[in-house]
Formats: sequence, structure tokens, C-alpha cells
Amino acid sequence: MKTKTSLIIEPLIQPNPSSEAKLVAVWDGLSTETRIEVILRLAGSEKPISLSPRILEKALGDQNPYVRYLACRGLYLSDEKPQEQALKARIEADQNPLVRYALLESTSALFDAHFKNPDKFFALPHEARLAKVRLLSGDGQQIAAVISHGVEHQLKNGSVSERELFEILTDYLVKPSFKKHYGEKLSGPPYDGFGEFEKGNDIKALWHLIPKSPPKIRYLLLEHLPEEAGFMSGIPKDALDAMTDRELQELLQRKDIVLRYVRKKLFNQGKLREYAVLYNFDMTNEEFTSVMAITENNERHEALKSLVWAADLRLCIYDVVKDVLTNNYPTDNDDAEYAVQSLMRRLSAISGLKRKEELLELRLYRLAKYVVPFQGEVNLDQLSSDLSFLKDKVVSNRTWDTFVGFEEAW
Repeated sequence: MKTKTSLIIEPLIQPNPSSEAKLVAVWDGLSTETRIEVILRLAGSEKPISLSPRILEKALGDQNPYVRYLACRGLYLSDEKPQEQALKARIEADQNPLVRYALLESTSALFDAHFKNPDKFFALPHEARLAKVRLLSGDGQQIAAVISHGVEHQLKNGSVSERELFEILTDYLVKPSFKKHYGEKLSGPPYDGFGEFEKGNDIKALWHLIPKSPPKIRYLLLEHLPEEAGFMSGIPKDALDAMTDRELQELLQRKDIVLRYVRKKLFNQGKLREYAVLYNFDMTNEEFTSVMAITENNERHEALKSLVWAADLRLCIYDVVKDVLTNNYPTDNDDAEYAVQSLMRRLSAISGLKRKEELLELRLYRLAKYVVPFQGEVNLDQLSSDLSFLKDKVVSNRTWDTFVGFEEAW
């Protein structure tokens, strides 16, 4: 169903002279929102094209600076044609910086002299710098080179503030087109091998900013850079090594950051465990056996407590954590209950073969618990004749080890 605004706009944006004449005639009576929608519909919001001269004239005379900005974004004006020179001068004299520097916007930094010479880039007014990066989706290596130069030179001599560098990088990173450009996963062989190679180099260059950048910029990069792009997989070691514990916490709280090796390493070191296990963390039977084998009681207790916060453990791990906390650390009722909640969340999140496999493991663990309870005697009667092949896998007083044996035999 068409809205009232759509019914008004449709007759005004048809590709014919009559519609153009109607639009010019009614322009001053349209609301600001309608004028904005008209320009976006005519020019397109992704790749704007030049409006017709009559409509452009109306839009550039608008009292609202955003309307004026939309009218001139994407324009290419030659310095050789007097009429275009005059229009360019008019735009560059606009009192609003968004309009004044709109002609500097570009979707590519490849042939831009300001990106080839960072000193020239930072000689621009700050609003002009923002215009330079506003539409860029790729070009990560060029942006990294500019920010790196700014940190090492302009920031040190005081000609640029940390806030200004932060805003330049924010305008570049925090937009859907950046995520789309570097986040697209190609199915099958890449159609553009060099393009994928460059994507990887772009993101790698941006990660390399971490060691040299001030905290505000580091946190911005930690929040928005992908772990993988193009042919690059994994965060560079120098970036990881430079991160403080607080920065690692921020990084590990992102669901899209895998870093399995780093998460396992931190868990085993007893460092940032609650954050390391949050996402993309699971344990093999052997790895969990090593946790159960920790001899220092408090250390084992802390390791088990941290696992209740994990989102991606196997169902049986949540169950055994709950049982160990309940039986060995009875004051940890809240943590044991949270392990149950995590199990239920995990169960609702998996499906298909994965769900069947984990439910089988859970049943085998609970069978092992009935046969070798945490408190009480071994009860082999729990094993029917069909399950008699599991009897030689029973380990007295060792519920978890019994489960491991059951699973191997199964």
C-alpha cells in the first residue's frame, strides 16, 4: 500500500520534462523530509548521479544544509568549463562544512593525492578530512598509512588531536559499507583473486595500527575490525601482543572473534578465563580431563566456575560442571544453576546432526553418573544386558572418566 508521501512523490520523479517542471513548481511547498526523499529517489543513495540543472539549482538554494549536501554529493565539476567552475565555487563557499566539502567525497582513494601524501591530507581542514573518508569502503592500506603518519607526526607535534584522528577513523570504520566490503564471504573460488588478496592486506594493515595508537583509537579498532578478510585469517601477532588485559577483554567479548588458540591459551594460563570462554570455546574430553585433574582445589574450582559462562561448550560439559559444583562445592548453587541455563541455551541453539551427537553424549554421561554416582557405590545393575560391553569401562569414584570410557566404547 502506497503512503501519502509516495503518492505525492511518484508524479514528480518520472524521467520526463513535465515531472521536472512539476517538481520545480512545487519544491518550496514540500516538507524538508519530502525534499530529502525526492533527491534520494532521483539521485540514488548509493551511487549519486547529477541532478538536472533546474532541480539542482532549486536544491542548492534550499535553506536546509542537508538538502544542499545531498544535491551536490557525487558531482564531478571540471575546472575547464566556466559554468561548472562557478557552480564549484558556489558549493565551496557554502557556510555549512558538510556542503562546502561535499565535492571531496569519493568512493576510492586510489588516485587521490591527499592519501598518497599524508602531510597534504592533514593540511586540510578537519571537516574536509572527514569528507575524504566518508564514502570509502575499501582502501584500508591507505587509511592505515594516513592514521599511522598522523599518530607518529601530527599527533606528536600537536597539529592534530587524538579526537580528530578518532573521528577520521570512525567515519571510515563505522558504516555498513565497510562491513559489507570486508565481511562478504565468497562461496567457491574468488572471482577476483587480487581483490581478495588486497582485502586481507587492508585489514592486516589496520590491525597493525594497534601497537602504535593511543587507547581511544585502539578500542575503536578492537570494536570494528574483522578477524578475517579476503585471504587473511587471524589477527596479527604484534597486535595481539600489544593489547592490554582490558583490551583483550573487549576483543574476546565479540561473538565474531574466534581466536580459538588464544582463548585456550588464556584459559590454561588461568588468565581472563571468564572472557576467554565466552564464545567460540569448546573442550575435548582430554582437555576437560586435564581440568578435572587439577590438584589445587581452588584452581580447579575457579576453572570450573568460569565454564558456566561459556556459550559453545558441548551439552555434556555443562552437565558435569553443574554436578561437580553441586557435589564438591555446595555453596556454589548459583553457578550450578547457571550451568543448567547455559545447557538449555546451547540445546536451543544447535540442530541437525550436531544436536543428535551432543544429546547422545549427554545421555552417555548421565548413564555414567547413574552407574558411578558422585556420592555412593558403583551400581553395575544400571547397565542392561545390551550395555554389558560398557562394564569394563567403569572407573570407581570417577564419574567423568567412566563417561569417557563409555563414549570410546560406544
